[in-house]
Amino acid sequence: MHIATLAGALECLDSGITTQLDYAHIAYSPELADAAVDALQTAGLRAVFGHGTPVDVTGGGRLADVRRIRERLADDTALVTMAYAPLGPVSTPMETVAGDWRIADELDLPLTIHLAGSPTNEQPVFALREAGLLRERTLYVHASGIGDDELKLIADSGATASATPGDEAGRLRRAGITTGTGVDTVVFAPGDMFSTMRAVHLAGQIAGDPRLTAKDVLRMATLDGAAAMGLGDRTGSLRPGKQADVVLLRLDDLNMLTAERDPIGAVVTEARPHNVDTVLVAGKVVKAGGRLVHADLRRTGRALRASAAALNAR
Repeated sequence: MHIATLAGALECLDSGITTQLDYAHIAYSPELADAAVDALQTAGLRAVFGHGTPVDVTGGGRLADVRRIRERLADDTALVTMAYAPLGPVSTPMETVAGDWRIADELDLPLTIHLAGSPTNEQPVFALREAGLLRERTLYVHASGIGDDELKLIADSGATASATPGDEAGRLRRAGITTGTGVDTVVFAPGDMFSTMRAVHLAGQIAGDPRLTAKDVLRMATLDGAAAMGLGDRTGSLRPGKQADVVLLRLDDLNMLTAERDPIGAVVTEARPHNVDTVLVAGKVVKAGGRLVHADLRRTGRALRASAAALNAR
C-alpha cells in the first residue's frame, strides 16, 4: 500500500499534478490506512485522503478507524487532509447511507461518493433527496448514467463533481455543477492531467459541444478541480493569499514551440508530461530542471517492482 501510493503520488508530481484526491476503498485495516497516509505525506503533494469503506464491508465500515484517521489529519490547513468516502446510495441501503452522512457531520468531513452503476438505487440522487441528504461539501464521481433532472438536484444543492473524464464533463458543467477532472485508475488510463484534459476536450468535440472550450477544460483541471475538492481558497489559481502551487512548462520543446500564440490551447491539446520543468507545492520546489528533487526514484522503482512481483506470485 505504501509503495504503490508513494509511486502514484510521485507520478502525479512528475507530470505536474500538485493536488490529488486519493479515493481509498482499500482501508481494510488501520495499518493499510496509515501506510497510504504516510506515503502521501512523504511524497510532498497536496492530497485529500478519501477514507473509503471497503466494498465488502457493510454497516458503516470501519468507523473507529475513520475517527482515528480524522484525529491524525486534524489540521485542515496541512498538505494532507481528509474526506469520508462511504459507498453511498449506489451500493448500500439508505439507512446505512444516513448513518454515514451523520458520521461526516460529526467529524466535520466532506463527502465523496460514486454515483454510477447502482445495484441498489436506480436514481441515487433522488434517493438522497427523499432522505434529506443532498448537501454541499459532497463530491460526486462517475455521473455518466445520471439523468439531467438528477444533475439539476446536484447543482441546486451546491455539491460538486469529478469527470474521470468522459463525455459527462460537458453535461455536468451545463447543469451548473462545479466540475473537476480526474483519473479513475492508471490501470485503464494515463495518470497525467494533460491526457485527461485532451480526453475531456475530445469528448466534447465528438459530442458536438462547442461550448466546452480549451479554456473551460483548463479551468476544470485547475481552479474548478480545487473548488470541487473544497480547496479553492488555497490552490487552483495564482492569487494573493493562496499557497503557490505552480507548474512551469518548457516552451523550447518541439511540441510547445508556438505555444505563445495560444497558451491555453497549447496546454490543453499539445502539452505532455515531459514538458514539465518545475513544480512547486505550497511554495516548495519538488521538481526542477525536469527532475523530482526530493525523491529517490530508483529506490522507489525497485520497491514497486518487488511489490508487484510478490503480488503476482500469489
